[in-house]
Amino acid sequence: MIDKRKAKETPESKALVLSSLSYEPITGEFRWRTTRKNGAQAGTIAGCLHRSGYMLISVARIKFPSHRLAWLFHTGEWPKDHIDHINGDKSDNRICNLREATSAQNGFNNPMQPYNTSGYKGVSWSAREKKYRAQITAYGKRNFLGLFDDPAVAAEAYKAAAAKLHGEFARTEPA
Repeated sequence: MIDKRKAKETPESKALVLSSLSYEPITGEFRWRTTRKNGAQAGTIAGCLHRSGYMLISVARIKFPSHRLAWLFHTGEWPKDHIDHINGDKSDNRICNLREATSAQNGFNNPMQPYNTSGYKGVSWSAREKKYRAQITAYGKRNFLGLFDDPAVAAEAYKAAAAKLHGEFARTEPA
């Protein structure tokens, strides 16, 4: 299967993007270098917020996620794999908020799921045991951390395991 992202990240598209846009690494904003056929004036902010939460910029009818463009502008090369938003804000494309990551590492930094009812990442209520269950997944393996009377204690077990298994990509607090 062809990776659609890599298919559009070519040396030709790199040259086109670099000549069409400017990037401000402190703010994470992109601006058009020239006036566009669609009426966007030179110097105006490029891109729009997609419903996914990511900023997208169309150059020559190719849509690029802004975080990947930020990495290109900063390093001069397309990212090898994923780009992780350290603070969890998908629209924050300041270079200090971006880092290369594997797919697994990018997943480690996901926020707590909206359907979580315990209020803590990695903690759920076990009706059968009538206790809070702590568990963590790393590299495709689910690790059971124990059953706890107090959800805060279960959350501490998750935090310790996340620090060990997820390292710098560990996210234990809601985004």
